[in-house]
Amino acid sequence: MANPKCTITGTVYFVGQEITIGKFHKREIVISIDEQLIPISAQSIEMREGVTLLQVGDEVKATVEIEGRYWEKGDKYFCGLVLESIEVLVSEPTPEFIPEESFNPSDDLPF
Repeated sequence: MANPKCTITGTVYFVGQEITIGKFHKREIVISIDEQLIPISAQSIEMREGVTLLQVGDEVKATVEIEGRYWEKGDKYFCGLVLESIEVLVSEPTPEFIPEESFNPSDDLPF
């Protein structure tokens, strides 16, 4: 039986670094929906690479697979969201770096 899927539309709140545990790789993103923070795991190579293009503040539409699993040793159940696809609806503009012309490093010295 296939895992259920759903679509989430919201604002990118956080884009994490890639994490490697043994042979397993993932990158976490967090999408904000009406002040609720939804963590989503990007596990496939395509999704991990695609997530690197996201910026905090981007409005996105993500399709996720809902996964559940049982951890026998800890006698606990876990639920997770795995990213299937993501589309940027509105991109937050990247601030341009404009050097301050009057900057003088010696001005900032405390002595």
